[in-house]
Amino acid sequence: MQALAIMLAGPEGANQLLKPEILNKKQVEWQSGLNKAISEYQNDNSPANRKKLDVAFCKYNHKQVKDSLKIMFSGKCAYCESHITHIGFGHIEHFRPKSKFPELCFEWDNLLLGCEICNGKYKGDKFPESNEGGPFIN
Repeated sequence: MQALAIMLAGPEGANQLLKPEILNKKQVEWQSGLNKAISEYQNDNSPANRKKLDVAFCKYNHKQVKDSLKIMFSGKCAYCESHITHIGFGHIEHFRPKSKFPELCFEWDNLLLGCEICNGKYKGDKFPESNEGGPFIN
């Protein structure tokens, strides 16, 4: 039934149909907590504040988010299109890296499903901005 709804909604609608309820409920709260943790860490880069920052950055790593991404990407890596379950567990990947774009950390349109190889070895926190020779596609 969900697949039929996705086909009827088209690609843009599909993305919104699959947005997990946890993001609908918690996105604003999580972003606010992340902004606070960033500010506190910038004012005092103590280990305790670093831990708060790390915890705030990882709120998106939720089962509902990953399950929705698995459906949206048909269980394949957004980059190499390998069937993720054949090579690992998969990562919730940020198209624009959360390290450079913390304001997009919890944005559904910025989240992808990636394999450990593409996300860890190749993509990481790379994202070419205009002053770095990017974007890849205009």
